[in-house]
Amino acid sequence: MRIFERDGKTNFADVNDVLVGYDAWDNCCEVHGYALHSSFPPSEPRPYMWQREDEGAPATECSAPSNLEEMVFDVDFFEELPGYDEGGRVFFRLVSPRLMRPRRDETMRRLQRGAAVNNEAAEVYLELFNHHNGYYSHGFTVEVGGEVIRESRL
Repeated sequence: MRIFERDGKTNFADVNDVLVGYDAWDNCCEVHGYALHSSFPPSEPRPYMWQREDEGAPATECSAPSNLEEMVFDVDFFEELPGYDEGGRVFFRLVSPRLMRPRRDETMRRLQRGAAVNNEAAEVYLELFNHHNGYYSHGFTVEVGGEVIRESRL
């Protein structure tokens, strides 16, 4: 998955032509953005870096997995959790096809040991969030092959 930010939009795209688009245009009195997590539901403190945040919000200094670009969206996984104050949180699962082979395979065990050393992950959860006071929302869409399969607002 690759991340593109431009003109108040953030797009997350994988090699399978899956696109998650997020309206990241800033308004006042809100904290919004996205984060990467190593598990779902996420635990605190956040294990991966906040990739995008509103100005003034604290950032956690951690690194994303080194194999993030090879990861692809699991289009069957989508979860929504309540936000803080108003707004909301939605989660998407990304997997590494190379690291998600059957676990009984000895090659898989070697890959997992090597992945831990190389800061790679077999799965990561992308969170889009918006914590606001009730006035501002941010839309998102999910497209597969150019066809919109989900859209909503946080």
